Amino acid sequence: MKRFFALSVLLPFFSVALCQHMMPGLNGKIVLLAMLEVKKELKLTKQQEDQIREIQQKAQKDPTGFGMPDMHYMLKPIDVKVVEVLDEGQRARLQELWLQDNGPLAISEPSVAATLELDEATTGKVKEIGKEFDRASMDLLMAVQRTHKMDKPAMEKLQKDTNDKILALLSEGQLKKWQEMLGKPFKFPKVGR
Repeated sequence: MKRFFALSVLLPFFSVALCQHMMPGLNGKIVLLAMLEVKKELKLTKQQEDQIREIQQKAQKDPTGFGMPDMHYMLKPIDVKVVEVLDEGQRARLQELWLQDNGPLAISEPSVAATLELDEATTGKVKEIGKEFDRASMDLLMAVQRTHKMDKPAMEKLQKDTNDKILALLSEGQLKKWQEMLGKPFKFPKVGR
């Protein structure tokens, strides 16, 4: 029940945070799809935009209808529904954008780890690094409540250190595959960054 409450409270914030990683865990694809630049990159139709908006509204009204969220990737249940609206090419490009936005922390997602063919030990290490990131970023968010100011340099350092730790676990072949999975670089908007 706490997770559903957290999801319903945090969902609007995710839309506002737009890829800033001010929240613990992985950013959702639904957050990316709120960006005009991403909509253009994916060449979304009006019908697709309407369907995505409808999914987002349903999630805000009744988050329990989307299953139990994972605290590390809270928007995954919504993302699963949203990608169904897209065609194959759009899904592939959105996945690349999602990987670019989340960086190496996305390797903590089982499907990404599987694509990289991580062994069980490495997968476990990546998950633990992800949990450490979640705890540390939550601590930074709690500090915001006290100070009413985000320590952006501390968050950036945390992200960099987390990314470096994860990438250090990959073999040369896995690093090459990771770079391929990122696709063509995309320039995310600098709003609030």
